[in-house]
Amino acid sequence: MDTEEFELWESESADEFAAAVAGDISFIIDQALDARREAIVALPVEDFLLPAYALVAEGKRNWRHVIIVPSYDALIAVDDPKSKVATLARIFMAKGARVLPLGSENADYRMAGAAADARLQDLGWPFDLVLLTMSDEGDVSGLVQGPDLDEALTADDDRRAYGMAADDGEAHVTISRKTIVSARTLMFALQGASQSSEVATAVEGGDSPAAKLLAGVTVPIDAHVLLD
Repeated sequence: MDTEEFELWESESADEFAAAVAGDISFIIDQALDARREAIVALPVEDFLLPAYALVAEGKRNWRHVIIVPSYDALIAVDDPKSKVATLARIFMAKGARVLPLGSENADYRMAGAAADARLQDLGWPFDLVLLTMSDEGDVSGLVQGPDLDEALTADDDRRAYGMAADDGEAHVTISRKTIVSARTLMFALQGASQSSEVATAVEGGDSPAAKLLAGVTVPIDAHVLLD
């Protein structure tokens, strides 16, 4: 993608970071509601992002027309306290938002991915926002190193979710590359200078999984970084 369409915003405190991320998410949701009377967003669930989500939830808007999907989730019950959809539900469902599960208790992760894809096919397209995180190993949200990564990064189809196994044997369900690169708005939330550098390098191209993912992006990308 064009590096001129990549902007990096650095925050030196957790409060500053939460306010910046929440401001962007809220703006995108409100714009979508004004334009189409519906907003669909994919949000990762990480501890450092929960204060930002709490700020978003404080906003006064027509939450009944906001749909929130975790960007990836484990193969556990949706009411398990460790499930990412359960965390999003605790924050947003009391406001009236619709929070859709991505994972399931299905032990077959490919079947779980197919079920998630079917649920997401019923939603509007494209998503208004996909928010991504990155691990210190360079994995982007749920697109982790494992036997399914190459297929997930290269498949040219309209699947909106995949079941994936990681090299450590854990399996989960993630939104697809097509869901990510088709989003109206794409944003990263990062921790530390190393993750910031990794994303900035990926934007310029290369063979890393992050670079392969971003090669299909046609919209500007903002990245918010909570500095070490």
